[in-house]
Amino acid sequence: MTRAVLPTLIVCLALPLAAAAEETTPPLPFGSRGGVTLGFAPGSPNAYGIGATAEPYFKIMDQLRISLRAEGLALVGLDIGGSSVFASLHVLVAVTPKIEFDITSGDVRPFIGAGAGAYTAVVLAGGTGGAAALAGTGFGAMPQIGINFGGFRIAAQYHAVLTGPGSAANALSLELSGRFF
Repeated sequence: MTRAVLPTLIVCLALPLAAAAEETTPPLPFGSRGGVTLGFAPGSPNAYGIGATAEPYFKIMDQLRISLRAEGLALVGLDIGGSSVFASLHVLVAVTPKIEFDITSGDVRPFIGAGAGAYTAVVLAGGTGGAAALAGTGFGAMPQIGINFGGFRIAAQYHAVLTGPGSAANALSLELSGRFF
């Protein structure tokens, strides 16, 4: 009988302690996500392309985060019509501090976000009628809307370059990303 009492006592004491330790361990308030972006830049011709994003973040509250977002996009457009050919290359690099808010809580969380910061853009265009180049760094804003599915995210953002290269560098991108940690 004494052989069964000691293991039973250990189990009875260990289970509540393990449950209490699990309840008091908060999730980390910081993390990082990164992924692929698919981009579109309106114009003549419209440009399409791919890019990448990286974003370390800090949770202020469960539904509110601040982050520093870095994104790079390379977009190419081609217009062939009759005897004329026109091609363009857009390269957009953005580093923006950002804030985002989850609209609901739970495993699936729609969110809205906004960022503003430095944009570097290069737009090269040319065709049978001549060529043009535009490059510069300016200030821009980025509204964002999306859905977090746990560690996976789908989001759409519009990059509005307000100074410097101006509207020639504006682009829309769709982000598919995941959490690193």
